[in-house]
Parts: sequence; structure tokens; C-alpha cells
Amino acid sequence: MDESGQDHRHREAYEVLGGIAIPQKELWPFVCAIRDTLSHHFGTAAHSPQNEIKGTSLLTQKRLSQAFGEEIPVEHRRELIHDFFLINQWNRNHKDEQKQIRRHHFESYAQSCRFFCRDVLQLCRDRSARVLAAVIAPDASRLIEDRLRSDYAGLFYMLYEYSSTDIERRSIVVHDECDDTQCRRLAQQLYVYYVNEGRDVANRVIPEPMFVKSHLTLGVLVADIIAYILSWGFRHGQSLNLPSRPQLQDFPDIIRQINGIPDEMPENLDRFGILYIQDLADLQRWSKKPMADQA
Repeated sequence: MDESGQDHRHREAYEVLGGIAIPQKELWPFVCAIRDTLSHHFGTAAHSPQNEIKGTSLLTQKRLSQAFGEEIPVEHRRELIHDFFLINQWNRNHKDEQKQIRRHHFESYAQSCRFFCRDVLQLCRDRSARVLAAVIAPDASRLIEDRLRSDYAGLFYMLYEYSSTDIERRSIVVHDECDDTQCRRLAQQLYVYYVNEGRDVANRVIPEPMFVKSHLTLGVLVADIIAYILSWGFRHGQSLNLPSRPQLQDFPDIIRQINGIPDEMPENLDRFGILYIQDLADLQRWSKKPMADQA
């Protein structure tokens, strides 16, 4: 899981907490397929320690604006991307003697970014993954003091429902790393909440996240891409109606396929894995909810 839109610099972007849930049996084939997809679109540059490919930079407006020219064959794109990173590295090390990155370098990299993200979403669909996300209203109440936010409670509950009913099976959460203070605070908030309110959820979902660096962990890279698309491109009905970026129009349709969201646009997306949060302090929505459901 990862976040997007937290800086609130852009009014047209929603704040999103979300990612993918994937069955354990599919995880290793999924990781292998993501690595193969990285190699297919970026060549050896994708696996070089010097070349950081981050979800937050793959789909920016500037990047995608360079991707919609005539499609460059993937073999040629890989060669140009190799040169793109070599020139970048040279310019970092030789500031007084810079080489020029040309338009076809930018176009090749931008097209590979776009097609890689498309293929990642298709892999999620084909590997039985599910998008789980909380999309937060721009004017959502934030008077939460030092308690767990309702987007976390809602997301963990959806993961609880998606997890197997077999009590012997567990879900673990891999979370993008924040600073140490934020990570400790969140871990403490989760502990307090799930000891007091979410005991049933904790039977299936371990409320102790594994914090990792997103650019080093492929699953969180995928979560980052999905959260970004939901923030900037996924719109639905009267709630999710902020202006979106047309460059991203292909991606939300694949997310709808992943989660089985019907074409007739259901009013309530909760049962399709996407929550709309209007009050980050409203934990009553989730308080002891599994026990109430069973009753």
C-alpha cells in the first residue's frame, strides 16, 4: 500500500491511500512478471542501481505529454532509454561538459513509462489481484487528534473481507516507508485500535505493517502507480467528480476490470474495493463492524 496526493498542492487530485491485495500463491509469479515487464520496456536500465524508476515519476503530466507521438518500436526504445540514462549519468558527473538529451530520448522513456504502467495493471487483473483504496474528500474532516484515521480502518476492513475465511490464513500489509516518527505513530495507532475495536479484523489481517522503501519494493511500486491513477484519473458519479487528467483515461478502465465494477456505475463503490471517505475521524463506520455483520 502507498499514498498519493498528500501534499494537497493540486486541487484536481484526490488524496488516496491504497494499493493491491494479491493471494500468496500468485505473489512470486506476479513479482517475476513485473520484473520481466520492466526489462521488456526499459531494458537493462531498469535493473541498474544508478537508475531509479519510481511510480511517482512514471505518469506525471509532463512525462505523459511526451508519450503520445508516433509509437517507437520497443527494441529501439530500449536502446534509446539506455542512452538516456547514460547521458543523465554523464551530465551529473561532468557539469561543465554536458551532453544533450534529444527529443527521441524523452519520447522513448515516456512511452515506456506509459506502456509499463498499462501492462502492470493488466498483470494485476490476470493474477487475481484486487485494488483496495480509500479516496478522501477534499473537504474531509481531519480533527482526529492522535487516533487511527478512518481510511486505514476502512482499508484494513476491506482487506479482512477479501482475505480467506480460513482462520489459519493471514494477510500481511507492506506499506511505503514514512519517516521514523510517522511509522511508529501509525504502528501504535493500529495496535490500540485493533486491540480495542477490531479484534475480528486482526484475526485475518496483521495490523503491524512492514515498512519498506517504495523504489526498492516492486509491490509498493505497483501500489504507488495505482494510488496515483486513482488520485488523478479515476472518477465516478457525484462523489468522485473533480477534474481529471485526460492523459490517464486508459488506466481507470483497467482498474474497473480488475475489481469487476460494472458499466452502469454503481452508486456505492465500497463493495467493489474503493471507499469514499468524507470524515477521517469517523471510526464508528468501522467500529466492531465484523461482529455486527456476523450478528
